[in-house]
Amino acid sequence: RESILSIYDLPKEYILFVGAIEQRKNILGLVRAMAHAKTDLNLVIVGDGNQKSKKELLETIDALKITNRVFIRSNITSTDLPAIYQSAKMFVFPSFYEGFGIPIIEAQFSEVPVITSEGSCFPETAGSDGAIFVNPHHHESLADAIDELSSNEDLRLQLIHEGRKHVEKFH
Repeated sequence: RESILSIYDLPKEYILFVGAIEQRKNILGLVRAMAHAKTDLNLVIVGDGNQKSKKELLETIDALKITNRVFIRSNITSTDLPAIYQSAKMFVFPSFYEGFGIPIIEAQFSEVPVITSEGSCFPETAGSDGAIFVNPHHHESLADAIDELSSNEDLRLQLIHEGRKHVEKFH
């Protein structure tokens, strides 16, 4: 894992988001939550988007003064992605809506605890006990969930266990 991670120059400990950089994925809500959260974990965003969305994201990160804590990578290969998941402390997917939410399944399969949105397909995708569910319109509650998961090892282990149990249904 170390050699793959060093190729992408990623921090040692991080929160992971995987998905397109676009409005419905609520990536701006996630970076606002990171600025509000007490944790010192970094955020790794794996994805790409149109120039307008990326520009807005970078401007928001800069305005929140968290540029040193956010790493955006759009050059991750599919063969390296599992190691990126497996090295994350948690996976956060605060999307407003999805058709299904495959990255949640990938995170759970990688034994990474998940924070995702209430409603839409998310309880079905993550399993009712397999994730922390938050209102994606309130970045403060997302920040609180990030802080809780980063400081509560029992909760972290419980979510890993329940998530892994849930994801076995998709084999």
